[in-house]
Amino acid sequence: MTAKSVPQPRLCRITKWPDFDGYGFHLQAIKSKPGQFIGKIDDDSPAEKAGLKQGDRIVEVNGVNINNENHLQVVERIKANPQTVDLLVVDPECFAYYNEKNMVIESSGDDVLLLANEIRKIALEEEEVPSVSSESMENQAEEIIPKKVQQNATVDKVTQSTSLTTSPAPANGSSDNELNFDGISAAEMRARLAGRKRPDPRQETLSAAQKHQIIQAL
Repeated sequence: MTAKSVPQPRLCRITKWPDFDGYGFHLQAIKSKPGQFIGKIDDDSPAEKAGLKQGDRIVEVNGVNINNENHLQVVERIKANPQTVDLLVVDPECFAYYNEKNMVIESSGDDVLLLANEIRKIALEEEEVPSVSSESMENQAEEIIPKKVQQNATVDKVTQSTSLTTSPAPANGSSDNELNFDGISAAEMRARLAGRKRPDPRQETLSAAQKHQIIQAL
């Protein structure tokens, strides 16, 4: 038998899954045959994924040799940890090989094959948070923006109306002394006429022709 074909003991670490009941294997004790054995293995179970095989002989449970223990004692050792168990097992060929060579089977041996199933965690239920897509945000923006524009248009209209009601500056270059009769009452017109300064004849400068006409009239 070559070195490559030497059978190996298997140290199987089995961890329970939250969505599976138990480890998924049966423990057997055969009458008139010493030792504890692996019975039926459930399909797609933690035990199957950890490398256990039907007919395997259990050598150690959690690092303790159980060759001299009975069935109930082995069951108690397996149940000691409610979630995980380490089983050192050998198939019939491996057990016969080690007995023939007078070799001790133990988990600390260099030829031990380490196996384990994957660990599955409990999925926490989370409250669904409504997601807002970019499309819905754009639609919301389209709904809001016209309202804002409409509000600004109303303000501009009020400002323009207010500016139209203020007194305009004099048109056509008219001065303060000139009268504008558009849109005023007769009383306002008389008040404006009374407020105007009458020209003083003494301050007026006469031309030579005007003076000659006055002398001839005398």
